Amino acid sequence: MTKAALRKPLLVIVVFLVLLIGGLISLKELPLDLFPDISLPMLSVITFYPGAGPLEVEKHVTELIEDAASTVPNIKNIRSVSQENISAVTLEFEWGTDINGAANDLRPKLDLIRANLPEDAETPEIFKFDVSMFPIMIISIVSEDTTFDTRKIFENEIKDELGKVAGVGQIQLWGGGRKRIVKIEVNKDVLESYGIDLNYIASILKFENINIPAGEVESNSKIYTVRIPGEFKNIYEIENLLIHTPKGAKVRLADIADVRLDYERRINYIRSNGKNSLLIGILKQSGANTVQVAENLKKKLKKLEKQYEKDK
Repeated sequence: MTKAALRKPLLVIVVFLVLLIGGLISLKELPLDLFPDISLPMLSVITFYPGAGPLEVEKHVTELIEDAASTVPNIKNIRSVSQENISAVTLEFEWGTDINGAANDLRPKLDLIRANLPEDAETPEIFKFDVSMFPIMIISIVSEDTTFDTRKIFENEIKDELGKVAGVGQIQLWGGGRKRIVKIEVNKDVLESYGIDLNYIASILKFENINIPAGEVESNSKIYTVRIPGEFKNIYEIENLLIHTPKGAKVRLADIADVRLDYERRINYIRSNGKNSLLIGILKQSGANTVQVAENLKKKLKKLEKQYEKDK
């Protein structure tokens, strides 16, 4: 073999050049991923219990799920978090456990305790841990102006631009602002004096704040869709909403309740370097090259940064 190679050095050089070029091409095309596609031996059980505090969630939901899950084969650890409105139970299995089989073993055990959960609690959902669910990039946006709603600006102007970047799958948001709401605080004594039920007011507000489709009208070979607009346009329309009392009288909502603009109650605070901020988690599409997607995002962010610097 060695003598044949020495007799034909040119052929040997050509073969090695072909192998070298093929290797370089393969290296360039080889996908790079910060989180390789591996299956973690973990399951998560998420249960929503609207209106319940952490103690109620733990006692009436989390503990029942922990007891049911503890009998699943190959369980290594059980961890749980009980917070307002939600129970999260994480199950860790021994390495090598068939996670699909474990999920199938867990599901009937959760079905058995469903009747024991509170009536308002939703059905427990099983989630598998997938590294592709973790963001490949986390971006922080901070505003010096505390009244500036960075979340609203991002959702209206920036989110769609980032979503167009090749390879971007999902964009998650944490913090960055509170949704503006209309808060209505009813005076209980006044309500009772008029004989009005609180549920009656809630139903009127719901019924009056809708757009009603009214069919179609055909004219001159054209079809027009007709709808009756009914949504509230401003707070004054809500204040002047007429409420019919059982005695036949009419009162304005503002006469029996305090109507004002407010913000949703904060359930969490997100800070970057001690300042309130908006965190953006970007997930890639399945099969996309992590490094390439990140590079595309960086280029897009630089363009957006220059654009907003000009608008200052």
